[in-house]
Amino acid sequence: MENELGTPSAAATGQVAEAWARIRGRLREEVGEVEYRSWLRQMTLSAIEGEEAVILLPTRFLRDWVRSHYGDRLRNLWMAENLGVRRVEIRVAPEGRAPEAEPALAEGLAAPSPAGLSGAA
Repeated sequence: MENELGTPSAAATGQVAEAWARIRGRLREEVGEVEYRSWLRQMTLSAIEGEEAVILLPTRFLRDWVRSHYGDRLRNLWMAENLGVRRVEIRVAPEGRAPEAEPALAEGLAAPSPAGLSGAA
């Protein structure tokens, strides 16, 4: 993503993507698969803006929940990566630009069956 300083180099973009993957992996290990899939899986990294990592979630409810339960942990994990990130801003994705969740099949898990959902018609 382009910011006021221009487009980041491919190496910088790669470093950020690798750091984000490590952060997500650490969170998954810390909280367990069920909680991760329920609350954290839909997080997407939107940008690094100066010293701030901008993370998007699809709803205000998820944003508020993740911010209150994991905001400090996300900040600490980013700081441990030593990429200059000192703050984490968690935002609701703009309409029409909802974050993409990790595909369930890519995680080695089967997607839930619609027939198994409560209240399904």
